[in-house]
Amino acid sequence: MKPEYHDREMAVLELDVNNHPGTLSHVCGLFARRAFNLDAIVCLPMNDVRYSRIWLRVREGDRLDHLEQQLRRLHDVHDVRRSVRHDVFDAIDTTLDHACDDNIATSRPTFVPGPSSGL
Repeated sequence: MKPEYHDREMAVLELDVNNHPGTLSHVCGLFARRAFNLDAIVCLPMNDVRYSRIWLRVREGDRLDHLEQQLRRLHDVHDVRRSVRHDVFDAIDTTLDHACDDNIATSRPTFVPGPSSGL
C-alpha cells in the first residue's frame, strides 16, 4: 500500500539556472504539467548575476526521479542536486516558527517578494 501524500518524506532539489525572465516559469511549469506539488520555492541570484539558484521542497514520490531527469533537460538548468533537507528551508521554518511562538503572527506570514531578480 502506497503512503498518503502527506506521509511521504520531504526532498529538496537545488537547481543552478540562468537568471533571466521565464526560467522559474519553465521549472514550475514542468511540475504543474505533471500535477506534482511544490511545497516551497526559494530563488536567489548567485554572485555572478547571470545565474540564480532555485531550491524546491517537494515530497518524495515515485515520479521524482523522472522529474529530476526532465529538469536536467531544460535549456536554462545547469545543475540539479537532491538532498533530504537544506539549511535554506530550515532557517525559514525556524524563523516562521519563532514568529508564531512570539505571537507576532497568528499564522504563517505571506511572502512579500523583494526587488525582482529577473526570474
